[in-house]
Amino acid sequence: MKNLKIGVRLSIGFISLLMLMALMVGLGVWRLGSIGDASDDMTRVALAKERDSVQWHAAIKENGVRTLAVMKSDDDAFQAYFQKQIDAQSAQISQLQKRVEAAIVDPEEKRLFDEVGRLRAAYRATRQKIFDNATELFHLVETDKEINFG
Repeated sequence: MKNLKIGVRLSIGFISLLMLMALMVGLGVWRLGSIGDASDDMTRVALAKERDSVQWHAAIKENGVRTLAVMKSDDDAFQAYFQKQIDAQSAQISQLQKRVEAAIVDPEEKRLFDEVGRLRAAYRATRQKIFDNATELFHLVETDKEINFG
C-alpha cells in the first residue's frame, strides 16, 4: 500500500466507504421491510381482534339492558320482543367470540379468553333464570323499592 500513489490510495478509501454505505443502506431497507411486515400484522390481526372485542363488549352491554327491561316488566309480549332481540344479539356475540378466539396466539390471552367464556356461560345461565321467572321478578322489583338498577 506504501508503493501506491496518493490518488490510488484515496480511490481505494473512497470506494471502501461507498461499499460500506451501500451495505448500510441495504441493511436499512431490509429492516424497514421487517418493520412494515410487523405493522401490517399489527393492523391486520391485532386491530381486527381489538375491534371484535369492542363490538363484543358493546353487544353484551346492550343485552344486559334488555335483560333488565325484561325483568322490570310483566307483559309477555314485551318480554318476547326483547327475548327475540337478545337471541339475535347473542348469535352475533357468539360469532364475534369465535373470531376473537381464532386470532388468539398468546397463552396468556388464551387463559383470559377462557375465563371470559366461563363468565359468559354463568351470565347466560343467570339471564335464562331471569327469563324463566320474569313475572315473579317483576312483582319482586315492584314491591321492594330498595332494589336499584341504575
